[in-house]
Amino acid sequence: MIIKVTQFQEVCKKILEAVDSSGVVLVSETLELETINKKLHLNVTNNEYYVTVTIDVDDDSEFHAVVNASLFLNLISKLTTADMQMTIKDNSLVIKSNGNYRIPLIFEHDKLVQLPKINIGEVTSNFTISNEILQSVLKFNSKELQKSGIKKIVQKMFYIDEKGAITFTNGACVNSFTLQKPIKLLLTEKIVKLFKLFLSDEVEFTLGADVTSNNTIQTKARFKDKDVEITTILSSDSSLINSVPVDAIRGLASSQFARSVVVEKRAVLDAINRLSLFDKTNVVTLYTYMNFSREGLVIYDTRRNNYEQISTVSAYNSDESYEFVLDTNDFRITLETNNDQYITLNFGNKRAIIIDRPNIKNILPECIVSA
Repeated sequence: MIIKVTQFQEVCKKILEAVDSSGVVLVSETLELETINKKLHLNVTNNEYYVTVTIDVDDDSEFHAVVNASLFLNLISKLTTADMQMTIKDNSLVIKSNGNYRIPLIFEHDKLVQLPKINIGEVTSNFTISNEILQSVLKFNSKELQKSGIKKIVQKMFYIDEKGAITFTNGACVNSFTLQKPIKLLLTEKIVKLFKLFLSDEVEFTLGADVTSNNTIQTKARFKDKDVEITTILSSDSSLINSVPVDAIRGLASSQFARSVVVEKRAVLDAINRLSLFDKTNVVTLYTYMNFSREGLVIYDTRRNNYEQISTVSAYNSDESYEFVLDTNDFRITLETNNDQYITLNFGNKRAIIIDRPNIKNILPECIVSA
């Protein structure tokens, strides 16, 4: 089988994202290559998800190999010829390109190792999702997992229903969108990271369930476009998904606040980056003090020894100043994720501030700092 190297390198780059190098199970570091109807399928799994990336080939002959994923994919990435040839010979995958290379096939009980597929079972829901939504969840909700306050397993997961996606730590990211049908599920970070593989405008989503050998119901989901298919086993623990305070988080994100001010994002981000230099070696947690008044915004460092004054874009609508304290790192992560020139800050309830933008709301709790 002869393949264009540049095109195949792009496919291999995609499947490399799905290789689980933790080594927990044998198949997690194994790659399967198989031709079906003039399509070469590259399959990997870690028993939690099963990922397939396909490429069109001219050869319709039978081809099936199972090899070490890391060795194969890293070799392909370093080839520089226009074409490459793959054949099976003497229990090895033979690659001819810049040179001749032999990669041993992986056997178990005299047969090629079989990657256990994850089948959907009985389909309970099926519809398309805009890839723009998936990329939004990847970009904005993922950042919440870098913030402080993760204490529970569910805080490392992505809650998704027909109204949007929520990730939460001490604060939360509320991503609002509308899906075609009602669902309620939790996705792991590994699965959400794989959303980057999708390039089509629309992705087909399928939800299903089947009964395992010990008579428990296992819920599964599949995301699929023309080149990539991701199937994953979902958490069937209803207590886990019900532990996400969905109504409370969405209620806080959409509530009315006494104060709302627009500021230039870059000015605020640059200020906290400069001010945070002073206390890096002296404190465990960096805090940012923000004081709003009719004169504008004053930002202080953790010890309030240094400050910067910034003009607001919109006027502060009160004669009384308002000050709140934020975790500097959490605040910085939120600002860095935002591509907008201006940000709207809603505050005034002594609990939290909301960074408000179309479809995305970030909740940052006001911190109480002991003297």
